[in-house]
Amino acid sequence: MTPERITQLALANGFKLKEQPDGSQALNPYVFDLARALLAAQQAELDALNEIVVAFVSYELTRTTPQTDDLQLTRAYLAMRDAVHAVLRARYAAGQGAAQPVPVHGSRIPS
Repeated sequence: MTPERITQLALANGFKLKEQPDGSQALNPYVFDLARALLAAQQAELDALNEIVVAFVSYELTRTTPQTDDLQLTRAYLAMRDAVHAVLRARYAAGQGAAQPVPVHGSRIPS
């Protein structure tokens, strides 16, 4: 996101321009730092959610393939579970979600 877009959004949401050391009017630098931190956190969650989608598709493909053995199915399931747990841990760390990971499809590996 460009500094101009950050400025637009900040001003639209109640932030005010402040006089800077050079005499110009602009947002304080910490506003841009905050915006970049929020964007980075959002991108990290999107990346983690993408990992869930990839793991789920892999699991479903493995599950529905006739030649799949139990080890392949178990690995695909565990990858999906781990991806979900990573998102839950990240949300908990950010104060946004459940404290403990929730098992996917219960605690057993599906047959």
